Amino acid sequence: METETPTEYITLKHPNMGENPDKSDRDCTGHTTRSRFGKNTGKIVYTKVRIHILTMVADEYDVTFAKYYGKLKQSKKPIRFGHARDQYTKHYKRKKSKCGPIGTFDIDMRGTGLKVDDNLTWLPFGIKPYAEWSREYANATVHLRCGGFGGWCLPMELITFVPNPNDIY
Repeated sequence: METETPTEYITLKHPNMGENPDKSDRDCTGHTTRSRFGKNTGKIVYTKVRIHILTMVADEYDVTFAKYYGKLKQSKKPIRFGHARDQYTKHYKRKKSKCGPIGTFDIDMRGTGLKVDDNLTWLPFGIKPYAEWSREYANATVHLRCGGFGGWCLPMELITFVPNPNDIY
């Protein structure tokens, strides 16, 4: 803390995790194969998230307190905090296909006294992408499901945390 640029982290009471499964069913036929982007598949679990204390913005790229499972261990592109992706199936005209997406990320700030900014939304990107999210516990948790062939979702703005007066965990 005595440096010019202190690094601060929030300890997460619940795992915050993303998963990019190594599966593909491009046209929703029911026959899955391995993803063509297999080296970037797997799971990541964050136990702390870095924040910029003056703005309360999460550092999506900081994986200091994250564990990788699957092929993400060797990947140069870990799943960023608050992002979801997959290479599972095509979604046409940004409408959800009948079998996907299966890429997920769960933000869970319960027990930290914080929540995700109420106005934050996510946008789908990539090839034939789709994105959906839901919120619970007064925005203390956000569940993302995003993907395409390959596809992902990104927050429209920086992931910002705000005080959660309803946090009882």
